[in-house]
Amino acid sequence: MKTKLGKLLFFLFAGVTLLSLLSCTSDDDKLFDAIKNGDIEEVKSLIEGGISVLSTNSRGLTALEVARLNNQTEVADYLYGETKKILDRETELLLKIKYPEDLSDLKKLDKQRSDYFIKLTDYNKTLLDYLSIDKRLSEEILLDHEKIFKIHQRAFRDLINAKVDLIENILGDFLDKDFVSSVDSRDARQIVNENILEKLTKTE
Repeated sequence: MKTKLGKLLFFLFAGVTLLSLLSCTSDDDKLFDAIKNGDIEEVKSLIEGGISVLSTNSRGLTALEVARLNNQTEVADYLYGETKKILDRETELLLKIKYPEDLSDLKKLDKQRSDYFIKLTDYNKTLLDYLSIDKRLSEEILLDHEKIFKIHQRAFRDLINAKVDLIENILGDFLDKDFVSSVDSRDARQIVNENILEKLTKTE
């Protein structure tokens, strides 16, 4: 009796699970069909009804990628906005909780780059001023200019490379959470990059 009841419960559970999977697939199919048809109202309704804007089709393409491939500009703009809301929120959270030191180091590098850029600008102005005065340009001034230029180059390189490292770390976290289908996702990289740049330019 217990064996029969166990089998019955197993098949019931399997049936419910299968129906659930078919329902999800059906809902996803509805989303991608609406995208291809350019039905913005249906797309909005499905997204607002709980279908993930980060869903992928059988070929691994996101809703946004499908919209672009089908030249559905209005739909693509809406999907990009919805995608950005999610990734903005997640990026903000990661920068605050997991990567505060990385962001702090990045700000220090940016400050260093900015300081040397100002010094380099001052030296460039000094060099240009020699055009309007009757005075020889010494080797010492040129050497100082070259030194500042090289330091600025290194600071700029370090800043850019550190920013890319941080972007890729965050994208790796997204990939672990299935937020993006690929670490090389162009949209995800752009959104994360914009968030980091906003943090760098924000005055505290």
